[in-house]
Amino acid sequence: MKLTSANKKRLSLVILFALCAVAAWFMTGCGATPPEDAVAEAEHALESGNPRKATAMCDSIMAAAKDTTALSATTLCRMGMIYASASDTENDETNMVNATNCFLAAGKASPDSVRVFIESLPADRQAAALLLVNLGSQLKNRPAEYPDEHQHESDTLETDSI
Repeated sequence: MKLTSANKKRLSLVILFALCAVAAWFMTGCGATPPEDAVAEAEHALESGNPRKATAMCDSIMAAAKDTTALSATTLCRMGMIYASASDTENDETNMVNATNCFLAAGKASPDSVRVFIESLPADRQAAALLLVNLGSQLKNRPAEYPDEHQHESDTLETDSI
């Protein structure tokens, strides 16, 4: 079979297309680490003494998910514990806020899964997890305005109108 210039061009295009398809397949596969695997890597980073890397990985998981509903309640609980543990060593309030938000979102997604998760923890970690759940429930149930301030404003208006 003799390759003409037209056949060479077609063959080149086919090879180029095949290479692009393979590259695209690899690119989509490489960036699509399941959240559960990414959380396991973050837990390993925390256990290895690198809390900043662990929290950065959790931040990346949250950014990739774009919405907490894309993550399972168990994954959110695990991330909450990573943030809380990092907060212990880093003394960073942002981590505690993130931990509370993770447990709050997990409770919205599946309260039963949160309960099962907490029960599976060692006793010393259960207390920390329950604290985060309680903080989250306080945030969820707080009034939009403080009733005393609202009442005080209405008293002032009534007094001024007389």
